[in-house]
Amino acid sequence: MQKKLIAAAVAGAFVAPGMAMAQNPSTVQIFGTIYMEYSWATVGAQGNGNLSGTVANGGLAGGFPTGDRTSVDSLQSPGSEIGFKGEEKLGGSLSAWFQCISTADYRGQAGNGWCQRNSAVGFKGAWGNVFVGNWDTPFKRTVDLGRVGGADTGIYGTAFLFAGTSATVNGRGTPTGWKRRQNNSFTYESPRWGGFQVLGMASVLSTADVIASLVTSAVPGSKPRLYSLAASYVNGPLAIGAGYEQHENFWTGANAATGAAAFTTFGGSDKAWHLSAAYTFFGKLKVGGSYLWSDHDTFNGNLAGFVAGSSNSNFKQQTAMVGADWAISGPWGVRGNWTWAGDSKGSMGGNVIGGLVTPTLIGNRVANGGAGGTGANLYQVQVYHKFSKRTEVAVGYVYLDQEGSARYSLGGQVNGPAAGVTQQAVGLSARHTF
Repeated sequence: MQKKLIAAAVAGAFVAPGMAMAQNPSTVQIFGTIYMEYSWATVGAQGNGNLSGTVANGGLAGGFPTGDRTSVDSLQSPGSEIGFKGEEKLGGSLSAWFQCISTADYRGQAGNGWCQRNSAVGFKGAWGNVFVGNWDTPFKRTVDLGRVGGADTGIYGTAFLFAGTSATVNGRGTPTGWKRRQNNSFTYESPRWGGFQVLGMASVLSTADVIASLVTSAVPGSKPRLYSLAASYVNGPLAIGAGYEQHENFWTGANAATGAAAFTTFGGSDKAWHLSAAYTFFGKLKVGGSYLWSDHDTFNGNLAGFVAGSSNSNFKQQTAMVGADWAISGPWGVRGNWTWAGDSKGSMGGNVIGGLVTPTLIGNRVANGGAGGTGANLYQVQVYHKFSKRTEVAVGYVYLDQEGSARYSLGGQVNGPAAGVTQQAVGLSARHTF
């Protein structure tokens, strides 16, 4: 009898943990996207990298070689990722959750480490969702409601023209980019009320940023901050979004009190707002569009590189896009997009020579004191075939037509293209989600 009791106790010791785990199963999920894009592009000449002046060593200008580079082919993997997420119920409507998404570059080229894409830890309940980490700003999430028929990055990417860039950024990095995945940020999402939702984000100073220790100790001046607010209405076939974002103290300049060799100071108040909308007709034809207005501050003439005689008006620009995606029949469909960037206004510190403002690059945008000729149009069309809900292949054509002073680069193919160069590309892509 005693032996039977001992055997039962030993068996229970092994069975009980299994029963407990069965009652509390893991909620961790694995998901992701693998995207392959091969393109062949005609990109024209490569020009002066810094727009103003040249140097005399081997025809280099601003570090970039001049001359023709008429065609280039490339293999890209924008948007390829692998993620892990989980959630635990804490009682009532309260849950704790986490998510970690990392780049999954099958080419073995972009080794960005863990959690470089939308990643966070947070709590959510009937009152909403609050989390901290590395996440797309509310501005980016709602402006993309109107992005139809074009991609964000890659050869079909629209972000370079529409919003300056679309990337993960640290602290004040890429100040001219308005589609940001912001490191070190706090986000709040309200509950959805009949399809309506409000979103807010604020960034904190990054300890990984090279400016962090300087700003928090010896440097007079303010800390860089991002504030992003947005609202959306998504219900059935209709999606509408509006957003406002402000970048405080993103620009740097020499500390005037102690000289150029001393610590930098920080200033400027950049701002942007957008309106976006999309509608799906009969479940087959989706049309959408977005409008964005941005204003970059000049930091009171204290930007690095400003000299006496500089013209110091704010840099402003309007951009827009419209697109459509039509599921024609069965697995076949076609999508297209037109993205427009208007002429820039202001100079953002360009030197005044003979009454004219020397053009300067603000990110990938040219500031020439409002002289004009800095706009561009991007056209694209793709034909796609869906093998399933998770697997698609497509072939497409992209054409970038820009004015004589513009220096945009199609799909990131050229570093410092010559002004006004027309660019075009054909691409083949495949996407699988899991």
